[in-house]
Amino acid sequence: MTRHLTICSIIMGMLLLSCKKDKALTPPSTDYIKYKEDDSPQDQLHESLKGSNYVLLFLDDATAEKIKGKILKDYRPNKSNGIRNAIWNGLTNKSESTMGQNFYGVGDHWMWYDVNEGAGWSVLAWHTTANEAFDFTEIDQSYTLHIAMKSVDNESHGFRFYKPNSDASVYEKFGFTIGENMMTGESVEDYRTNIPRDGKWHEIEIKLSDLGNKWNYNQICERTSVEGSENLLTILSGGKGGTTLQIDAIFFYKKGV
Repeated sequence: MTRHLTICSIIMGMLLLSCKKDKALTPPSTDYIKYKEDDSPQDQLHESLKGSNYVLLFLDDATAEKIKGKILKDYRPNKSNGIRNAIWNGLTNKSESTMGQNFYGVGDHWMWYDVNEGAGWSVLAWHTTANEAFDFTEIDQSYTLHIAMKSVDNESHGFRFYKPNSDASVYEKFGFTIGENMMTGESVEDYRTNIPRDGKWHEIEIKLSDLGNKWNYNQICERTSVEGSENLLTILSGGKGGTTLQIDAIFFYKKGV
């Protein structure tokens, strides 16, 4: 009897050790933080959500709710603000069919566009027909631009911003490239960065101070839209069929101390 109990005790001890070991082998993901209803919101916030003065270009509603007291402006498309995502050429919108978790671990849609075969070129725009320009005058070089992106191909994507010139009649363009190769001739040569192309979400943060004097929106709110229409941002994904653009969590903000 004693021997039988001893063997049982040894087996139980091995099972307990095995459980502890298995738990230790499954650390939380570092790509995003999944929220739980009973978690303390601030303790569980991703670092990029602990800042202030958010200007949103794309963010899921559940995550936006967690920073609602810190949103300076909301330029997300289709939020009754006259702003939409316009495809100017060469893309198929697959955003509504996205499945799984976005960058912040929320089960919601993210932006997903595929370049069409034979497109030649492709452009996605943040576009408004409202009689009021995007107002970025409060965003100075103390801000950071945040973008989440995932990809399995090695194609480059150009992000191009627009602003009026000194007489507020013609747009100037500047921007940056995400990819191994700089996209040239498209006004996206001011900065280049990249992410691993492993199909996982990755975070890109660009300090506006790194763009030098290219970032200067001191006139944008002094004018209305040219011919009743205006782009704030365009994304160029080239013309190679099958290229995929998957992005999420696009916003400007002031990082926390």
